[in-house]
Amino acid sequence: MNPLEDRIHKVALRKPDPAWRDEILNSASDGSFRRSESPIWPSPLAWAALVMIWLGLAIAAQVESRKERTASAAKPPRYFVVPDPKELRALIAQRR
Repeated sequence: MNPLEDRIHKVALRKPDPAWRDEILNSASDGSFRRSESPIWPSPLAWAALVMIWLGLAIAAQVESRKERTASAAKPPRYFVVPDPKELRALIAQRR
């Protein structure tokens, strides 16, 4: 064990005041507990906005990767030259 764990094991565990326990349980059962109204607590609208941002980023990444794959692929020639039949026969004869 490291020194911090040794110190933690040596600390005696204190019991909370019984009045606090009753107060906490009573307030929880009354329904008076509400979410914090701070801007840090995410609302459904915040979650929806976050999902939309992630979807937008994912779609943008897909589009960019497709552009890169298309750009790196061998492009066919824009025109095709038809060789003269006599020249074609001569080339075939040379290969044999």
